[in-house]
Amino acid sequence: MTFLELRQRVAELAGLDRTQTETDTRVKEWVNQTYQDVSSFYNWPWLVKRSVIQTLPDITTGTVAVTNDSTAITFSSAPSISVQDQFQIQITDDTNWYNISSHTAASTSATLDVPYLGTTNGTAGYKLRKVVYSLPSSLDRVMFIRQTDSDTKLNEIDPVTFFNQIPDPNTTGSARNYYFQGLDTNQNWQIGLFPIPDAEINLLVWYFKKITEMTSDSESPDIPTKFHNILVFGALSLYGYDFIDDTRLQSADRKFAKLLSEMHKMANPGKDSHTILQPWDQRGGSRRGFRLPGNFGHTFPSHF
Repeated sequence: MTFLELRQRVAELAGLDRTQTETDTRVKEWVNQTYQDVSSFYNWPWLVKRSVIQTLPDITTGTVAVTNDSTAITFSSAPSISVQDQFQIQITDDTNWYNISSHTAASTSATLDVPYLGTTNGTAGYKLRKVVYSLPSSLDRVMFIRQTDSDTKLNEIDPVTFFNQIPDPNTTGSARNYYFQGLDTNQNWQIGLFPIPDAEINLLVWYFKKITEMTSDSESPDIPTKFHNILVFGALSLYGYDFIDDTRLQSADRKFAKLLSEMHKMANPGKDSHTILQPWDQRGGSRRGFRLPGNFGHTFPSHF
């Protein structure tokens, strides 16, 4: 069903006049909020997407001019990309790391977030390091992240645990772990990697996407067509209680619960929806099974 057809059906069952602008606006909110609610109840297979993050090794091209107690720095060779916010810099002869708070791609000028503590130097060597990576704007929840040039799955670490237990968070190498570092300026999730990548590689990110609320009459939800009625009865059950009597509300509640249960059971188009794959060395015994690489992680994600 289209967004228009969904609203027409909800209004009809609730006994509302959808031709009134105020009423139609209310029904739009009901349908879209139900769409958000239903999408968050389970890890639905139709929400699965994948993307690639390309890691970046340290940038050390040229030199940088720095002045003691100043936040302004000048590169002799401008970084081709913006190094603002997600990068840190370490100047030769100063062991401190500094956040880059301002920079424009291809500009030689940049700004530190705090004054430089080292000695004034017009031609200092440096390490410019990317320490945070933004995840796709459509990402809602991560399934897993793995290296694409090997069978290594990255392990998620809680940020508090990471900083409490990692003795040297500046270690570089092949990334084997990740931890969340809040949202970037565009409100996208971002992560830190450990060890910090020392080479360019692709990291494959499998994730559940955010749903986009419907606005135009011709749009349809990212839910298989056979389950579209769940938005109708969900809207009535969750938000239409002020406009339908007890009998119809109870009927909508039952219908919504039934549809949700059926959709959960039938969501996966594959017949083996409950199979959980594990590394062979974690299973024990001598039963036959599909053997995953030992370094792929303790369990294969059973999100379906």
